[in-house]
Parts: sequence; C-alpha cells; structure tokens
Amino acid sequence: MISIFNDMNPAMRRLVRLGYLVLIVALGGYAAITYRQLQALRSVPVVLPNYGFYIVDIPVKAALVQARGSWVGAGAASTPGMLQTTTLECNRSKMLCVDSTATVAVQEGSYMEAIPTLYEVEQWTDQEVVTKALARDCAQYLLRVSLADRSATTEVSLLPGQVSCKDPPRKLRLDSGIKSR
Repeated sequence: MISIFNDMNPAMRRLVRLGYLVLIVALGGYAAITYRQLQALRSVPVVLPNYGFYIVDIPVKAALVQARGSWVGAGAASTPGMLQTTTLECNRSKMLCVDSTATVAVQEGSYMEAIPTLYEVEQWTDQEVVTKALARDCAQYLLRVSLADRSATTEVSLLPGQVSCKDPPRKLRLDSGIKSR
C-alpha cells in the first residue's frame, strides 16, 4: 500500500490525504452524535407512553372506557425522580373503574411498583363517568372521566379533620408521559 502511495503523483497524494481527513472528521462527528444520544438515553431510561383515550360501544354506548398516559399536575410536573404511567379502565356493566399506575422510583434505588386502585362508579352518563370518593390514608380521591372531552382527571383533597398529609390537595389530569417530566 505504501509503495502504491509513493508511486502516485503529488496531486493524487493530496487528494487521498484529503479523503482520509474527510473520513476521519465524518466518523468523529458520527461518534459525537452517537455519544450524545447514548447520554440522553441514560438520563431518562424509560420512555413514557403518549396519551390515549378509547370508548368501546359494544354492546351498549360507552360500555367500556379506556385511557392511558401519565398523571400530570395542573400547572406543575410530577414529583422529580418519579416516572409513572397509568392505564385506566371503566366498565359500565360492573360500574367500576380500575386505575393501574406503574411507578419507577429512581431516587430510592431504582425499582418499579405497580399500584392498582379500584373506584366504584357513582354516576355514568353519556357525558361523563364520576366515581365515589375513595379514602386512602389522609386524603380522598375522586376520579372523573369526561366522555365528551375524552379526558380523565383526579381530584385529591384532605379528609375532613386532617391538617396535613403527605399527599397534598391537587388536581391531576391524565396526559402524555412527556408532560410529566
């Protein structure tokens, strides 16, 4: 190879050296882009799903309502370090809603926990599904699913007589996971 290079005229040698230089710069750029993508994947090891809302009309209108996404605070993101995603399913014949939330806690040793919550439906109309308030610890949770807006919200409030609670009063809406970060 070296003897072939030495036998070339000087203009061709410069062209080959320039080709090598362009190749080295291109590979370096590709390596830098790949490294940045790898660092981005390491910083957020889980990709949260987009928001989805489905209404099944068989055998009756809105017999089953399903939604998926992440609970996002109105005007604020979720707790830093907590990645969570939710699948919500309301069944009209059983008059029940099941909120299955999976949480990845990266601050506390990187573990995943799934928490199913069962809500009894108090009212089911063509416009919305409203559950009975569910008391848990020192807070109560009320789930509303709007069939007209294709949205789901949870209202968290303190139980009567409670002064403080680890779960502060707030309103959450089910939305795309990227909005919870």
